[in-house]
Formats: sequence, structure tokens, C-alpha cells
Amino acid sequence: MSTVAPLALLGAPALAQEATPVAASATADGVNGNDRSVEDSLNDAIVVTGVRQSLRAAIDIKRNSDLIQDSISNEDVGKFPTRNIADALQRITGVQVNRSYGEGSTILLRGLPSTMVSNMYNGRQLPSPTGGRSLDYSILPVDFVRTLSIYKTPTADLPQSGLAGTVNVEPIHPLDFKKRTFAINLDGVHDGNTKKAKGGGSAFYADQFFNDTLGIAIGVSKNVRSISRTGWSDFWFEPRREIPPGGASVPGGNNFYPNGLDANGNGSFADTYRLWHYAQVMENVGTRDRTSAVATVQWKPSDRFEVTGDLILSRMRTRAQTVGANARFTNALGAMSNVKTDANNNIISADVDNTWLLYTARDDDNRQRLLSGSLGFTWKATDRFEIEAGGSKGSARQRSSNFSLEGTAYTKMHYDFVKDPAVASFGYADPSFEPMNPNSWYFTHINGNYNQTNNNDTYATHLNLKYDADWGPLKTIYVGGNIYSNKFYGDGQNLFARDLNALSKLTGQPIIANAYPDGRSALSAAPYMSVSPIKGNPISSYGGAATFPQTFLWTDSRKFFAKHSLDDLLAIPGSLTRNPAVASRVGELVNAAYMRLDFASDDNRWSANIGLRYERTKGTATFYGVDFSKILYDPRPTCDQICAQSNQTLNASLLKSQVNTYDQWLPSANIKYSVTDNLIARISASKQMTRPDLNVLIGGESVQMLQTPATGGDPITTINSGNPDIKPYLANALDASLEWYFSAEGLLSIAAFYKDVSNWVFTSQTNDVRTIALTQGGTQDYTFLRTLPQNGGGVKIKGFELSYQQPFTFLPGALSGFGFIGNYTYVDASDIINKSTKERVPVVGVSKNSFNASFYYEKYGFNARLSYNYRQGRIEQVRDYWSVTPTYSKSYGQFDLATGYQLTENAQVTFSVINLLNKPNYIGYAKVGGYINDYYQEGRISQLSLHLKF
Repeated sequence: MSTVAPLALLGAPALAQEATPVAASATADGVNGNDRSVEDSLNDAIVVTGVRQSLRAAIDIKRNSDLIQDSISNEDVGKFPTRNIADALQRITGVQVNRSYGEGSTILLRGLPSTMVSNMYNGRQLPSPTGGRSLDYSILPVDFVRTLSIYKTPTADLPQSGLAGTVNVEPIHPLDFKKRTFAINLDGVHDGNTKKAKGGGSAFYADQFFNDTLGIAIGVSKNVRSISRTGWSDFWFEPRREIPPGGASVPGGNNFYPNGLDANGNGSFADTYRLWHYAQVMENVGTRDRTSAVATVQWKPSDRFEVTGDLILSRMRTRAQTVGANARFTNALGAMSNVKTDANNNIISADVDNTWLLYTARDDDNRQRLLSGSLGFTWKATDRFEIEAGGSKGSARQRSSNFSLEGTAYTKMHYDFVKDPAVASFGYADPSFEPMNPNSWYFTHINGNYNQTNNNDTYATHLNLKYDADWGPLKTIYVGGNIYSNKFYGDGQNLFARDLNALSKLTGQPIIANAYPDGRSALSAAPYMSVSPIKGNPISSYGGAATFPQTFLWTDSRKFFAKHSLDDLLAIPGSLTRNPAVASRVGELVNAAYMRLDFASDDNRWSANIGLRYERTKGTATFYGVDFSKILYDPRPTCDQICAQSNQTLNASLLKSQVNTYDQWLPSANIKYSVTDNLIARISASKQMTRPDLNVLIGGESVQMLQTPATGGDPITTINSGNPDIKPYLANALDASLEWYFSAEGLLSIAAFYKDVSNWVFTSQTNDVRTIALTQGGTQDYTFLRTLPQNGGGVKIKGFELSYQQPFTFLPGALSGFGFIGNYTYVDASDIINKSTKERVPVVGVSKNSFNASFYYEKYGFNARLSYNYRQGRIEQVRDYWSVTPTYSKSYGQFDLATGYQLTENAQVTFSVINLLNKPNYIGYAKVGGYINDYYQEGRISQLSLHLKF
């Protein structure tokens, strides 16, 4: 691994550089007499087989750079320092990683979210099937990566730059090799939760023809691994109202409290109390299968002309079942007893009669495809004038379906926060109930989403002109422009098959009358029950005293569809309906032009670049809103919560469209000064812009009206939507760094940054009163909680970074193989001002402190690296689901281990472990009371690999 400098990409031939700055370093030679070019250093970084040589080349590049940027280079084809791109980026100062099934997925940079990080592949924007700006790096193969670079400051020629920074993934170029090269990787991956192992591998071929003027590189990879996430996810304390003596819970409902409900025992029946909504233990297990192919062609008939094209195709399928044992106290058909409350009137212990048990699985099948290609050329028309142009096209597709056959039962349950004051214990309070007997379970319906599709199409063209003026301090002039189109569209259908007569005919089962305490009928779930997939304690990292079911039965939709046809289920009238909330189209067309001027002193003591970029954006959005006059609501608690009229958008949709156009001028300046030969100072000032996610601009509304709880309270009424009026983020930014190169392989640096961001997008929640028609006749006013993104006031983000790396070559003998690489980042973000309410809202997701540290050893053909990464806890939500309390996540630290041994000149074996100590990956809790509602354990992931190169 190496922390490579900013111009690692710039010394390479242009390759459809929609993102990569077109300028080469004006001070390639530096002030220390080093006559090695940036491209020479990059080539060294590619072919070196040791960490130490790679670090030396990296430092050489960094000190000659004019930009504030960090990179990581590949030691050799197929031998990237980690098996995941996001995990590799985590080693760069200021980077924090979000994980999915134990692997790095998206990144945060300098405290800013992944939506503000621009993600490029070989200098072009990659599409995303989610409609967001962030990229899930798990879809990209790591074996064919040449360099990962992060541009922390912009230049005028850098299009689509992110407010946080820009990541560029550069593939291996065939002309980097001096001979025909063939490499093979064979991998085996073991998941610690499921105790299952899967395999994979990759193959790479590169060759040169016609006197090394034509190069071809082709790579294919196949990666299959078991994935898992265990833990629990609860819904906090739900506000309820006490019930006076003789008062029915709700109109048309049962009166479970003829003597009233006084939850806190204070003699009043008019208080508000809070009931734990549900308790759940969860096991999410499945497989992730990724198949990828890359190809690059370079034609360089002379030093003045080069044509380069590349293509990447990656398909990833994630098939997983989220199995849960869920006790939903909110839907109980009975009274509470043995009630205990805390000082905030939260019920922290209770027995609840006829609690609704939902022991089921959400069976998800998610398929993604990424396709992106580019073609470009560079022509040095004269000794001073150069033309670089190209284009790219990309598409991302996602098709997903999920089904749930919901096995249910009612029995007396207990929950408490006594054994562990932060974690809900729950269990069975009726010894006559048999949870492991399949005949105890029933079902009334199957629900889910069917063939929900998301599509993102991009194309871009650009033209860059470079003139080596050499007019005194003005060395080079760049002008150019680009056109970028980004379109996102989605559609999907909801599945809700609940016609018992039709389901009875399909399954051949009789309808069982009075299956539930309220007299409802159902079908037996016995033929479709399975035992929970994790053997033993599914949450082995939790060491507290709370208790919960560890082995349980659940209804398996895969067993259902193994016996019955999906087509026959979909054919049941009314089961399949279009989901207008996701049916949308949104896009943007960007036209941009820029000028950049590069300056330097004759002795290269200082250098600078200044520039101005103009961008014009036209955005369009088409979506479905809601006509509230068409909603018809039944407030009676006549069915389970899941069969409530949960999506009122279906029969009340209204097509809308909107067009927005805006212009921005974006100046930038970068200055570098060599205080001494080994001490370099840099400063940068710029105005930056990040457009909002395309899916945020979708104004489609989704309305929920869930029935009034049988034990008292108000119905859950919500409106969720995007906002097509969202403006882009803008920031005035200052950056400065000081770098001390105290040895050929040693570096100590500090960098400070400040961003004054306007138009910050945050999630706004307001009350919206609507008059709704009732099925029994008449109307009633309901207060909806409306949640949507809005632009807030300004946010000031400031912080600093420290980085230190040093091999311990001063130690004697075998000890000289040790070395250290570490970095630390501090981030402070001010509150956001809600412009409409004037409320101060904290920025969510920002960790003040984070650091990464690695001790490595490399000698005698053996290498090892022990790494630790830490991210401080942070606020995750300004309010919980019930708008009562902020929610936070706890600090997280993880050890990773990687080892390797060079068997022969052409063969190496490696072994790595992610999350070496099997720590929980995420713990979320409420500020009030500290109650933990989210606890995820993604387990220990081990990988054994064999690398062959010929």
C-alpha cells in the first residue's frame, strides 16, 4: 500500500478524462534536484513488489504535485492491498467507510456524506442504480485497479467534482507492462456468522503489439460469498394514551380495560405513556455473486498521438432472507399487566396478553448491472499545443423483488429493560404456547414488491485544449468544456395477495375459522415453516444479560414457491398493483466550460494554478403526487397492521412534472511553496458545488394511514416524499497543508480545511392536517407527519488531518522489516437552520474523530499487516420514528489482519481477516434513556487467496 500523490494519474496518457484534471505538473522536477518524471514514478509504483519501494515512489510523486490529493497504488496486477475498494480508501486521511455485510460499500470524506463524494472510473462519472451520487464500491472488481486517487481540492478542469472530494478509480493500462502478462487469483471466503465458505477468482491478460504501440488488457472475475447480518432492530417507545374506566380503546374496538388503564399508577387516566413498539431478533443470511469484466485498448503510434478506450461490465446479485422473530406489542389483542414505568413514563416491563407474533422472513432478490465505456484521444499538434477529447456512456440497472409469507400467532409475551437497562429482553409468558410447533402458526396473506426497477443512464463528451505558453511565470493555459447527461427512472409493483378463498384454492388448504383471538380466519403456515438459519446464539458479540429467542420457527416464502406457482399467485385479482410512489423520471443536462492558468517560478520554488468554471444545469422531474380528496379510510382495528391501508397513494395518484434551470460560476486556486527542499506548504481556495441526488428530486408522495391500535392511541399517519425544488449544495472552501519529507520513505503532514456550505439538504418533519373521507361516511381531520428533504441554512465544516508513515529501517536485522502508517481526522460541523421554523438542527452522520493505524512487516518473502480503524459515535436522526428523541450510533473500532508469503517468483499466498475480534458493526440508541434499538453483527470474514503471475 502506498499513499500516492496527486498527479499519479496526470502523468499517464489521457483517457476520456471527464474527471481527471488535464494538466500535468508544472513542477515535475521539484526543487530538490530529483530528475525522475511523474510517469516514471508511477511506473515504479506499478511494478514494485514491496511496500517499501511503493512508499518511496509515492512520496516522490506527492512532493512534486500541485494539488491536495492522496492515492493508493497497486503493487502488482491482482495484488491490491485489500480485496475491496472502499476498504482500501479507508487508509486515506479523512475517509470513513460505510459497510454492507462486513465489506466497505460507500465512503464519507472529511465528515461529508457519500452523496457529496464524486465517484469516477477512469475519469468519468459512473451511474448508480439507486439514483444517488454515491457509489457502492462492492460492485467493482479490485483485481484490475491501477490506482485509487482522491482529489480533495478542485481545479477548473475537473468536472462533476464533489463538495467533499472526488474519487477516481483508474484501471490497469496495457502499455504499462513491458511484456506479455498473465495473472490468476483464486479466492476462498469464509463468513463467521453462517460458518459457510464460498469461492471465486480472477484472470488477467495484457499484451503489446506492433513494436509496443498497441496494448490490450482484459480481465474477468467471479466472486461468490456468503453474507450475513444478525442482531435486532426495534422501533423505540410508541406514544399512547391512557384509557379511562369503561372507555373503549377505539371506535368499534374491544375494551380490554373495563377498569381503565393507568400505566404509571398515579391515579390519573389522562396521561400519555410509551409502549415498546416491538422487540425482534433478526438473522439476515444469503449470498452475493459478482461477475465482472474489464477491457482496455491503447494505441500509441507516436509520442504525439494516442487513442485509448476502456469498458467495464459488472453484474451483482444479492439474494438474502431477513429472518425475524418479532413480538409486536403495539398490535396486541389483550391487556397489559405487571406494568413498570420509568421516570419518562416509558413502560420498561410488562406482560402483554395476545401479543401479535410475526415470525417470518423478507426474501430479497436484488440484481444490479453496471456498464460503462469510454473512448478518447490525445494529440500533441505542435511542441506547444495539445488537444485531448473523448466521450463516455454508462448505464446502471437494478431489478429487485421481495416477498414475505407472514407467519403469525397470538400469545402472552413479556418484555423488560430490567436484565439489561438498554436492551429489550422478550420471551413467552404463556407456558401452553408451543412456538416450535408448526401448527401454532397461521398466515392470511403474502406481500412484497415485484420487479421494482431502477435505471440510470449517463453520457458525456468533452474537449480540452492545452497551450504551453512559457510567458515568464505563466507556463500553461488550458481551456475546454464538456456536456454531461444524467437520467434516472424507476417503476415497480406492489404484491398484496390476501384473498383467503383464492389462497385456499391455490394451496389446497382449508380455511381455518377463528384462527385468531379476534375471530379472524386464516390458513395454516405449518407446511412452510423453517428453523432459524444460525445455529446457537445468533448475536455472539453481545455479552449482556438481555434474553431473547435464539432458535425459532419462521415462515419461509421459498418453501411456499417451491410448492406453488408465482404466476398463479400474481394472477389472483387485486394482488398486483402498480406503485406510483416509485414510478418516476428525473434527469439533468449539464453544459460546462472552463479556463485554467498554471504559473511557476523559474527555480520551481513556487507554483500555482487558478481557474474559472461555468456550469449550466437543466433539471427535469416527472412523478406522482397524491390527491387527498380520493383517499377513503377505515379507522376500525379490523385487521393486522400489515394489511392496513398502508399506501393510500395507490388510488389517489396525480401525475406532476417540473423543470428547474440554474447557472454557477466556480473559481478555484491552488498554490504550492517549497519552504525548504523537504518542507512543502500548499493552500487552496475554491467555490464548490454538488447537485442533490436525483432520487431526492422525485416529488412522488407515499401516504400511510395505519389503523388505530387496539390498546389505545392515535393512528400512524405519515406522508413521505422527495422535493423537486431542492437547490444544489454550494460551498466556499479553504484548504491548507504542510508536508515534511524527513526521509526517502517517511512523511509527516498536517492539513486543515474549512467549508462554508449553503443550501444544506436535511430531512424536515412537519405536521400537515388533512380532511379524510371515512368508509362509514362523513370525514375526519387527521394530522399527518410530513417528511421530506428541504434546503436549510448554512453549515460550517472545519477540521484538520494528520498523517504519518515511516518504515523502521533504522532497526537492526529482521526488525528493519517493520513499519507504520497512520492518520487522524477531526471534523466539526455547525448546526443547520430550518428556514421555515428557525429550528437549529444538527448535521447527522458526522463523526468528530476518526483514525486509522497500520503496523506492517515485510522481509524474507513474508509480509503482514495489522490495521485498526476507528470512527466516533454520531447523531443519526434528529428525531426517532415517533418524533420524540434524537438517535445516535456508538463509536466503532475494528481490527483487520492481512498476511502473505511469496512461495516462488510467480506465486504468492495471502490470508486476511476482516473484523478480527468479531465486534458488532453498528449500535444505535436513543438519547432519552439510552435504549438500544439497532444492533448489527456482520461477523468475521476470512479470505485465503493464491496469486499467480506469468
